[in-house]
Amino acid sequence: MSDDLYKEEVDFELKDLLYSVKRNFKLFILISFPITLLSLTYAQLKVKVWEGEFQIVLENNKDGSDNLDFNSFTGIDQLPSFIGLASQSNMQTEVGILKSPSTLMPVFDFFKSEKIKQGKDIRKLTFKDWAKGKLDIKLTEKTSILNVKYKDPQKEIIIPILEKISN
Repeated sequence: MSDDLYKEEVDFELKDLLYSVKRNFKLFILISFPITLLSLTYAQLKVKVWEGEFQIVLENNKDGSDNLDFNSFTGIDQLPSFIGLASQSNMQTEVGILKSPSTLMPVFDFFKSEKIKQGKDIRKLTFKDWAKGKLDIKLTEKTSILNVKYKDPQKEIIIPILEKISN
């Protein structure tokens, strides 16, 4: 008997909902049509941005040492955590070097030359603005994997830039 009560309540609520939609149909159309039209217009006018990426596995020193001063430890139980911190610190240093203007300036110069060939005015573009808006270089947390991503509206330039970064 309780099942019959439940079915009646659900039917009653569904009827109320349908009646409400029917009663406010003009308002619904009046609001949803302009929103749909604006959304479609925005989707068509928005500049498409392409993204390419690759990953690099960073290695520790070839001889296995990180040039650590093991005499500074008070106990052997601190050794593994210190080595892990030093290794992570070395990875962060490598990432910082890879992000630096001295490393990426040839890539930036290539980017500028390609844009100039297309007749684009990029005289005011600085390395910092370019790197901030188009380049994402991050170390995956708790790993030695470096993710490099590059975004640009021009699809053809992404692969050559990523190849220059990887070199």
